[in-house]
Amino acid sequence: MFGKHFASMYAGSMFGKPALVFAVWGYVIATMRPSRKDKECYVELNPTLLAATFASTPEDVMDAITVLLSPDPGSRSKADEGRRLSAVSEDFHTGPMQFKVVNGAKYRALRDEEERRVYLREAKRKERESTVSTNVNHDQPPSSQVEVEVEVEAKKKKAVVLPEALAASPDFVKAWEDFLAYKKQRKEKLSDMTQQRKLATFVKWGAAVAVEAIHTTIENGWQGVFEPKGTNHQPSKATTESWQGHYVP
Repeated sequence: MFGKHFASMYAGSMFGKPALVFAVWGYVIATMRPSRKDKECYVELNPTLLAATFASTPEDVMDAITVLLSPDPGSRSKADEGRRLSAVSEDFHTGPMQFKVVNGAKYRALRDEEERRVYLREAKRKERESTVSTNVNHDQPPSSQVEVEVEVEAKKKKAVVLPEALAASPDFVKAWEDFLAYKKQRKEKLSDMTQQRKLATFVKWGAAVAVEAIHTTIENGWQGVFEPKGTNHQPSKATTESWQGHYVP
């Protein structure tokens, strides 16, 4: 069992409270659990157990719990008048006591989101290391391995170049990025040659017509991109220009 302590806890309206209040509150954060019924977080606090845990007395523990049960006008949270706990059991002066942690669900969600981001960063790091290791011959000297790793990274950054006539249109650049994402979502791989041929066709159509065609394809869930009916494009001067332009990320 664990929980996340936010630094703001020590600089907020709890500043100046007895150390035992912070100790009990830390115990609450570490042991609270969400309920399947209402998604709220609850905790069980036993003054006798906590007194032994914190080398205190049950009475002092009860005083600390009372602080957490009390309204706090200075709290950043206005939920339940700033209370940190609310009693569930009416008889909460003897034996184990059940409490609802007022903002427990909110802060647990923040913790889970942070854990998700950490997990994704670690997964991507391992994926990058795996890609490099599969392309490295461990029989090679260190200098050769470095060259291979550099080559692998260079391949990752390589991208198809947009023709100048299309790269000059922000609408087309955005539409092209959407189209590549659409194909990736459908798990339809586009080779560099296929992309170059499509771009050459789009140059003939013109950026505006190409944008319309891409949008139509995505909206209808089509596999291919078709020239809109009624268009009468003329070959663009750009078809004779060299393929120099911006890189598509």
